[in-house]
Amino acid sequence: MLTIEMKSNFIILVFLFFTWIGYPQDIDSILDEASFNAEIENSIATARNQVKVNLATLFWKTGSLSYERQLSKRWTLGITANYRPKETASFKSQIQDIFGNKYKSYRDYAFDVDQLKYGNLSISPEVKIYLGKSGAFKGFYIAGFVKYENIDMDYDLPLSFDIHGHNIDTVLPLVGDLKPWTGGLYVGHQWKINKSWYIDWQIIGGNIGGGTLTISAHQPLTQDEQERILSFANQIQDELDDVNYEVNSQGAKIWGNIPWAGLRTGVSIGYTF
Repeated sequence: MLTIEMKSNFIILVFLFFTWIGYPQDIDSILDEASFNAEIENSIATARNQVKVNLATLFWKTGSLSYERQLSKRWTLGITANYRPKETASFKSQIQDIFGNKYKSYRDYAFDVDQLKYGNLSISPEVKIYLGKSGAFKGFYIAGFVKYENIDMDYDLPLSFDIHGHNIDTVLPLVGDLKPWTGGLYVGHQWKINKSWYIDWQIIGGNIGGGTLTISAHQPLTQDEQERILSFANQIQDELDDVNYEVNSQGAKIWGNIPWAGLRTGVSIGYTF
């Protein structure tokens, strides 16, 4: 028959036995959970890079690629490159409305968007802060950026002459480039759609600054052609004070500093790694 002391010792031994059995399992469970959490944290820590393609700029025949690097929980640093090969303008009717009716008399020297071809290369470094608790790459953000552009242009200047009672229509080829530096802000929102893929809506923003303009005609010019270019240059100078020109029988050049502004918007798909 067991005494009270023996019963107590037996209960203690049973308790220690089950504790000993469960202890390794608890340790393994804790270690597995810690390893799982560490794996998640390591995955989050390494996914600090994002590349994006802006789908909206394709409507302007422009390719746009961005890279973004997470610096801290909310701050990122990035750069965007845009490229448009030289070809005719998009949305011609809207641009023509800005510059006036191209079917005016040639003496009104109306701009004709159908005669314009241009290409564009731009680089935009930027810094971004995400405002939500989720941190970088998720939620609303505000971005500040600077932008350098190199716009390459060809324009066939319409000419019309009355020679011996016959009306002669022709064009004078002009080549030019515009190189603006601007700075600005924009706001947007980014959504995570699965483990690595995101949608970025650049809601609205803008940039403002200035740049250098150069337009040239590299060919001998008749007196009528010189007068036509002088009228064209005078039109530009009326709109832009800091513009100069030089026209003679050997060619023509229009150059100067002009203000410049732009709009920032778009919808991009992004991948993090």
